[in-house]
Order: sequence, then C-alpha cells, then structure tokens
Amino acid sequence: MGVFDGLAELLAPHAQRLNGTIAASSAHVGTKLDDISESLNRATALSKWFRIQIAKELPAEKQEIGQVPMNEVWILQSLVVDGIQNKSPAFVIEADNALIASVIKEGVGSEKFNVAFLPGEEITITPREKGFIRAGINIIRQPIPAQNKPSQSTNTPSSDRVTPVNTHNPARDIIESQTGIYQDEIPHPEGSGRYDPASTDPVGV
Repeated sequence: MGVFDGLAELLAPHAQRLNGTIAASSAHVGTKLDDISESLNRATALSKWFRIQIAKELPAEKQEIGQVPMNEVWILQSLVVDGIQNKSPAFVIEADNALIASVIKEGVGSEKFNVAFLPGEEITITPREKGFIRAGINIIRQPIPAQNKPSQSTNTPSSDRVTPVNTHNPARDIIESQTGIYQDEIPHPEGSGRYDPASTDPVGV
C-alpha cells in the first residue's frame, strides 16, 4: 500500500462526516430561502403596512431611514415624491448599497414597486445635494415563519463514525542504550553551594 493509499484510508471517515455536515448546512440555507420566497408571495393576517415619511432638509450624504428585522421581509410597494413644490434635489434609495430607486431633481409622482428588502438590510437615502425632500415610502412587513433548527446529525451509522487509529510503532519499544551505574549521591552540607566529591569543603556557586 502506497503512502497516498494509506492517507486516503485514514481520511475517508473524516471526509464522509464533512460531506454530511455540508449537506445539512445546505439544506438549512435552502429552507431559509424558501421561507423568504414564501413571505414574498403571500399576504397574511400578520402582514403589516409600514410607511416611511420623509419631509425635511437633508445634507448631501447617506442617511439610514430604516432597517429590516432579522425575522421579517419588507416589500416595497410604492414611492411617492413631491419635488416641484419643494425644489427637492435628486436622490437615491438603497438597501445595503444596492440601488433600489433613483429620483431626478424636482421629481414628482408615484412609482409602484415589488422589491424586497431582505432580513438585516439597512435602507438608506442619499441626496445628490443638500435640499428639502418630501417623499413617502410604502412597505408591507412580512414575518418569516419560525422554523425548528435542523438536527446537526449527519445520519451516519455508528459503524461509519471516525474511529481511532493505532499508531504504535513496536520498533520504538527496543531500548538500545545501556543503563549507567549511579553512585550514591552525597547530600549537600548546610548552607548554599554545591558539593565537590573530591573535597569535604563546599564549592561556592
């Protein structure tokens, strides 16, 4: 058996367990994506309307206007802007730096959407220049159904679990060195210093 064959045999149980863990994690991610997709495609009694109202002068810099909870998906329904009356600057709305909507200078009107803000995403508005903005963002807040966490077990039979490998080398049991002959150790006299066997006087350290 070659070196690589031996390594493959030793690592096989670890590879099987790792593959099982990856499969369980992939199933968990797939379930989470299915929950989000289901939340987008249905309205329930738990759905809530949510409006973000903006009516103030804003500097020309990015500002947070909302953040999606980890157990919800927000669905952007419409954006209403009154820019002519207020001479508003152009601005953009983003979700974690992903562009969602762009409004021209002194833009006016209502635009319909069906765009999702995903769990944990930060919603921001960035005016292109300082100015007064009046806008309304209409959102549906969809809760994500709670799911039991999948078992971390890889469902592998007990016989397939990792077992210890005997790495004992019998050749190491042979003692080739000779044992020495040790003289009786003469105790140190009182005080500091080490003892010289050829003398009865202590030798200072």
